[in-house]
Amino acid sequence: MTALKTIAALAGASVIFLGMASGASAYQCKKIGVMASASSTAQAAALAGAQAAWTGKVKSSYGLSWSLWSIATGKNQSCSTSGNRHTCQVRAKPCNYVVQ
Repeated sequence: MTALKTIAALAGASVIFLGMASGASAYQCKKIGVMASASSTAQAAALAGAQAAWTGKVKSSYGLSWSLWSIATGKNQSCSTSGNRHTCQVRAKPCNYVVQ
């Protein structure tokens, strides 16, 4: 079997596997978003701090499984600058990966 045929076969098997897995799991999301903010002299640090603050708020309110920023929905982020301080605010609806 050529390398191209092997890759094609593996890709097809992956699609079938993912299709089967998607029927057995889903995301459940809260209807209301959670907001958090942070400030720093660097905008990237302020944004990272706001996301970390969001994670902490969600974890304390809903538990660890809800606190993943990467699977949250309705993400919104904004930053402003005043002098040498950057303040960033994030908002998102927490989601939980549910296996059915």
